[in-house]
Amino acid sequence: MIYFDSDPENADFMSQPTGYNTFMTSAYHSFDQLLTQLGVPHDLVELQGEAATLDPSVPLKFLGTHLAFQ
Repeated sequence: MIYFDSDPENADFMSQPTGYNTFMTSAYHSFDQLLTQLGVPHDLVELQGEAATLDPSVPLKFLGTHLAFQ
């Protein structure tokens, strides 16, 4: 599961240069396409300013479903 925050206002908060979030959003989407082409099961979740309030049960459920213990 891939979570990322694409809110352009957060770039200012993190003191990132202009266009940083646009670049990172493009990079996450490219990575998503690559994983899909390779047949790697995954989910891509794009948030806008909600990363701090992310419900931890979502990634935990995903990990519980996809991790295999021997």
